[in-house]
Amino acid sequence: MKWDWVRSILADHPREELIFEAPGEAQQVALLRELGADVNLGNVALGSVAPLASERMGLRGETFGTIRTSRTVRGPPAAKFLYFLLESYRGLDQSQLAQMSRLPRRTVQSALESLR
Repeated sequence: MKWDWVRSILADHPREELIFEAPGEAQQVALLRELGADVNLGNVALGSVAPLASERMGLRGETFGTIRTSRTVRGPPAAKFLYFLLESYRGLDQSQLAQMSRLPRRTVQSALESLR
């Protein structure tokens, strides 16, 4: 990957408007690690769609725990954990978050306030 070219292009154009062709798994992983999980990828083989989705979520060995989220979350660990749950499972309400995280309701409320 010619990262100097990629950085030069990104300096002139918003990342959201670009699609990077990445037919190989190594290219996909490199782009996900460098540009984050929400990078637009094209020329992905049909058989690679499910593995790519797993990579985007950081669930595969190559990307486990390394993919950047679209937002840097500051605050206590509970807030970061709830942010992860909200990003992973869209549309959760406060009681569902408390049940899923097993955090006390007051901790959930405080963490959600810090995410605003």
